[in-house]
Amino acid sequence: MLARQRCLAIVLCVSIIACHACAEEMTAKDVVSLKRLGFSDAEIVAAVQTSGSKFQLSEEGVQALKAAGASDDLIKSLKQLGPKELPLSAIQEMAKAGKTADQILDAMLAAPTKYTLAPAEALSMSRQGIPSAVLLAIKGQPLDLNQLKALAADKVTPTVYEKLGNLLGFAKQELPPADALALVKAGVPAETVASLKQGRARLGPTTSATATADLTEYHHPGGYFTLRYPQKWNVLRDLEEGEIRFCFTPESGKQKPKDVDIDFSVAIFVAEPNSPVAGKDPVATLKHFMPLFRANEPDVLPDGEIVPAKIGKLSAARLPLKGKPKEKNQLFRGEIYLAIDHGIVYSVTAAAPEAQFPQYRDVMRQIIDQSDFGQSTASRRGPPQEPNEVVNRYKESVVCILADLGNGMSSSGTGFVIHKVGYVATNAHVALDLDHGGAPAKSYFALFDSGTGKKKLPLTLVGARFQPSRFR
Repeated sequence: MLARQRCLAIVLCVSIIACHACAEEMTAKDVVSLKRLGFSDAEIVAAVQTSGSKFQLSEEGVQALKAAGASDDLIKSLKQLGPKELPLSAIQEMAKAGKTADQILDAMLAAPTKYTLAPAEALSMSRQGIPSAVLLAIKGQPLDLNQLKALAADKVTPTVYEKLGNLLGFAKQELPPADALALVKAGVPAETVASLKQGRARLGPTTSATATADLTEYHHPGGYFTLRYPQKWNVLRDLEEGEIRFCFTPESGKQKPKDVDIDFSVAIFVAEPNSPVAGKDPVATLKHFMPLFRANEPDVLPDGEIVPAKIGKLSAARLPLKGKPKEKNQLFRGEIYLAIDHGIVYSVTAAAPEAQFPQYRDVMRQIIDQSDFGQSTASRRGPPQEPNEVVNRYKESVVCILADLGNGMSSSGTGFVIHKVGYVATNAHVALDLDHGGAPAKSYFALFDSGTGKKKLPLTLVGARFQPSRFR
């Protein structure tokens, strides 16, 4: 049984809606237009900088700018705004630091660097521990049947296939049905096999929506995960159906997490030893929960098979989804991930409107890849503190709540001061008479630690929400 009545279920929704300045990337054609309109070099550079896009200037763009009368200084400044080169030495340092193939490929996707790799260099880098998928990316040749077989033998993640396809493209070749089926059975994603059959071209470096951003960290209060997200995002908080929801978004003007259209959310549940999912692997656990998910979102359907994946360093399962969520008026696409660690179930959902999902999928997967999940990975915000220091610092924020339920009955429990004006939060079983329909108590009082010198104070119930467990 998932004991949602006994624990605080935190839902983290990360919205990934691009701000209006990122809706259209600034291009060389835009710069030419600004130049012809009479804007100065400084004004043009400032416009590109504030657009939020990763400006990419090709050789054709340089020629167009020169033809429009752009100075060498302007062209140099614009080149400096573009993606930075990623030399082989940087890739070697990333591998030495323990970065995964996914993380290194993300960096390569964000860089315009073209590499040459001699056989001796490839052998040396392989001996240094450079992942084979990264060596293929450095080599720069379109993926073919034999390379996909080798990647399958290395058991790379589904995202590695996708990122390699974006970097390299696929060599168009005859693909007999038997070979295609063998690749899928070996673990190659069906969309990758289809791309090989079609000979899909490379997509090249990532656009502004998928480029690596400067990240900051959100630490789960209980230490269950550390999420790394772009620094400029705003934070929304809300309580929905008894669950605390934190929403991080680059969009302004939204009041509640449910208002966002493109989101990345994390939910945490406790699985008791006698839970139906106890002892199951992530794939089996996700299959177990799919009927519940379908009951909550009947118009959102699986868009593929459940496959092994990772969230951070945790083994997980992944399922693509497609459909129309409740309270939305358009089709969405997304992915749901599920992992289990020491009895904690982590559910990660990433979704966006169908037309926008391909643009934002890499950023969502990047958040998954660069974040930490599991208590063992939780990082400390500051230096260690002695227990008495923690008590002295926070004792005025913790109270004992006494509730008079009437008829000689009472309840008590811990409460936490959550706002300077005097709001106190506590559990439902403290504030409500759950044996009699959740009726409020007759009166409430707060007792502070004796060391604070504060007296017993009366409390007034300003709001309560209780939802019986859906997982019994």
